[in-house]
Amino acid sequence: MTDKHWIATSIAGLILLLAILAACFVRTSDGTPVTTATQNTTSQRSESSDTYNVKRPVRETHTKDVTYTVMTPVREQRTRTISYTVMTVVREDRTKIDPITGDEITYTVARHVPEQREKTIQYVVKNMVPVQHQKTVEYQTVRFETTQVSR
Repeated sequence: MTDKHWIATSIAGLILLLAILAACFVRTSDGTPVTTATQNTTSQRSESSDTYNVKRPVRETHTKDVTYTVMTPVREQRTRTISYTVMTVVREDRTKIDPITGDEITYTVARHVPEQREKTIQYVVKNMVPVQHQKTVEYQTVRFETTQVSR
């Protein structure tokens, strides 16, 4: 087989394949698919019965009331009194007498004394509160009607 003959055969096969695919996806002008016709099994056996079963899609629009819950944050201002301990430094001047010389020596002593304090603080809390909403939803369903059509 020559190269030109092989290329022509493959192009013809691709065109045939594209034609078959296009026929599968063809739709009518109103957007519904082309009705498919299947021959009745009885008509294959006897030639006297020439009826076909035709399936047509029927689109139906329905509405439904839906209730749903959304968690909404709510800010709340709060106050609280807290108590805490602070160590305070207390300095004290002390004197003592030197036993050898008898002189008076003055020195400073630092002590840490615990002190209880209170403080009022303010803060914000976010609480998630459920809120219910209601909405009407519209949806479509497709059902297929089968009718028998004679030739």
